[in-house]
Amino acid sequence: MNKFAFIDDTPEMLCKRAGFKYESHNIVTPDGWHLKAHRIPRPGAPPVILQHGSHQSSSIWIINEQKHSIAFRLSFDGYDVWMVNNRGNIWSRYNDKHEETSKEYWDFDEEQYGTIDNVEEINYILRVTAE
Repeated sequence: MNKFAFIDDTPEMLCKRAGFKYESHNIVTPDGWHLKAHRIPRPGAPPVILQHGSHQSSSIWIINEQKHSIAFRLSFDGYDVWMVNNRGNIWSRYNDKHEETSKEYWDFDEEQYGTIDNVEEINYILRVTAE
């Protein structure tokens, strides 16, 4: 089996192929975006959030083989790893209020990433990991 990822591999496939547990979480923002968070769970361990860069997705953290993927290394080191996704990327494309083909759907910028998306993701992760 090839140890490298392919473009159509999902985070779930990448984690399971590498022998890691996997969870998918849907985080809904007040303005209707459904943000997908991919988790390599370690309940009770300190959570760590990995935020991708511009024009990327959470897959960036697990696309390499295990020893070169920061998400897998953090999990090995005992962290509860959360890989989050910004609105409009491949894993966070759904919006309750706007169709993807509309101008309003694409009317966002980096400010919303920090003031809305990241705030909702952090609050969600804190709620889940406090249980």
